[in-house]
Amino acid sequence: MTDRKRFAAGQRPGAHPERHLMANRSPSLMLTAPSTPLFVVAVVLAVAAAIAHYGNVAIPLISTNVVETLLLAFGVLTAGVLMRGA
Repeated sequence: MTDRKRFAAGQRPGAHPERHLMANRSPSLMLTAPSTPLFVVAVVLAVAAAIAHYGNVAIPLISTNVVETLLLAFGVLTAGVLMRGA
């Protein structure tokens, strides 16, 4: 394959033909998609906090701790992204 064809295919000229451009980066932090159950838990917590705050709906434990509930939802989602298989 010529350098012109490699460049058109998204590869650098002179690079190995089987390698993609992103394969040259060193993986310092491996991120994975969260599992469906963790994603659903995070979304349910975030939606419940939003409803409690903006909808003025009294939800036990959430209505008085809206910011903490959002932080918990973000923490669950972050854990799902950082941990493989979670």
